[in-house]
Amino acid sequence: MPTSALSSRLPAERVGRAPWVLVGLVAVVTALVLVNAQHPLGQNAGFLPAFLALVVLSDAMTGVVLIALYATGGNPRYLALSWAYAYSSGVVVVHAAVFPNVFAPAGALGSTPDSAPWLWTAWHVGFPLLLLAGIVPWPGRFAAWASGRRRLRKVVLTHLGVAVLVVGVAVTCTAFADRLPVIIDETGSYHRLTVDYGPAVLAVQAAAIVAAVVSLRGRTGLERWALVALVATGGDALVVLLAEGRWTVGWYGARIMALTASFVVLVALATESIRQARAVREYAQRMLERNAELREAQALRDHMIAVVSHDMRTPLGGVSGYLELLEAGDLGPLREDGQMAVARARTLIKRVSLLSEDLLTAASGGVQHLTISPRVLDLGREAEQAVAGFPDLDVQLDVVHDPRVRADSLRVQQVLANLLVNAAKYGAEPVRVVVDTDGRDALVSVSDAGPGVPEDFVPHLFERYSRAPGVQANGSGLGLSVVADILDAQGGSVAYRPEGNAFEVRLPLLGG
Repeated sequence: MPTSALSSRLPAERVGRAPWVLVGLVAVVTALVLVNAQHPLGQNAGFLPAFLALVVLSDAMTGVVLIALYATGGNPRYLALSWAYAYSSGVVVVHAAVFPNVFAPAGALGSTPDSAPWLWTAWHVGFPLLLLAGIVPWPGRFAAWASGRRRLRKVVLTHLGVAVLVVGVAVTCTAFADRLPVIIDETGSYHRLTVDYGPAVLAVQAAAIVAAVVSLRGRTGLERWALVALVATGGDALVVLLAEGRWTVGWYGARIMALTASFVVLVALATESIRQARAVREYAQRMLERNAELREAQALRDHMIAVVSHDMRTPLGGVSGYLELLEAGDLGPLREDGQMAVARARTLIKRVSLLSEDLLTAASGGVQHLTISPRVLDLGREAEQAVAGFPDLDVQLDVVHDPRVRADSLRVQQVLANLLVNAAKYGAEPVRVVVDTDGRDALVSVSDAGPGVPEDFVPHLFERYSRAPGVQANGSGLGLSVVADILDAQGGSVAYRPEGNAFEVRLPLLGG
């Protein structure tokens, strides 16, 4: 599979023209119902309880799905849309309780004949306004807040506010219903509601629809389906108000449109969830195939590193042998400058040998495969030897205490050399090496005068092949991971201290 497969992502929410088609269909149905809106059809005792139960169930399910999608990292607008459906389901429950002949002949909760129409009014004003909150542009600070972390907490806090709103509406329309204006007469006619308050309800509905249409230009997310719910709710309100009474074509037709407003977003969410689930399966399969290829490539790379590093030892050993002969004078006396050149060559050979060991360590497959040959070491002396390998680097060595440890000398040299190379590449002179103890562990601190490690990269410092973004210096990204592996294998540790731009090595004290 080509590398470009890694750049594939789950498909974004993309809603086509379906919402606009359904908006047109709802408008046509509304117009057809309006033609005979006042035609009586007679009372059906089972219709209203079934209708209210379906609305509550659908709204509750829609709200739960929206909350789940938001809480798991989905579109922040799902949070606002969930408020609308939570509000709707809460108000409809109260509406069902107070409606005559649903739970009680005259309604429950101490209601009056005006309680049900006032709750209907609150439903058809609050629901579109809360839907609109999920559609219109948000202030930057609120958008950042809704998009942030701790989403479950935000769900709980905002839905507590919705619950308070529902309780306030319920109490006002039941306990204080006798203080509200009369909007239904003894015959069940809504004429007063239609004439006195209907225009305000329809104005809110129309304003919400217009604002939604303007806000949704250029948007392709699932919130476009909320426009269908808005139009269906508006059609519901228009037909009910013009019907001016219960059990008419308009009254029954309005309930069908209310169900449409309730179900449309739920169906859209279910469809999108199925699409996303299919995309997740396809994406997971691509990643499994790509991971298999990466594992194969990594195994080949590690094998090549191990072979090359191992084969480097023979020529390096030969070069070291010849240097020893030169240094001992077995091939003739050396002038002073020749002796200095040999010493420098031995230092460079040691550096190359340590690099070879780094490669072998990286290719070994983890801490459990490292070869460790521990012996008693003076850590201060080990630090002196490591610093001597960097004659061109301005290093200040401070041995506060010379703790003794039980460790592998070659591995300790690897650790210190890697930290010094890291300071030389990415930091600035002078480099300071401090050897000390805290009474429990031996400590070696390596710091430099550079700017330090970027804060967001610190968690990745000791990961294999990791490199900070924007770094210009050449490097493999292996050095610090090798340091961590070696110290871990010997019961030690390494950490970065941002406050001093220092890498701190810890090894257990001898006898500690």
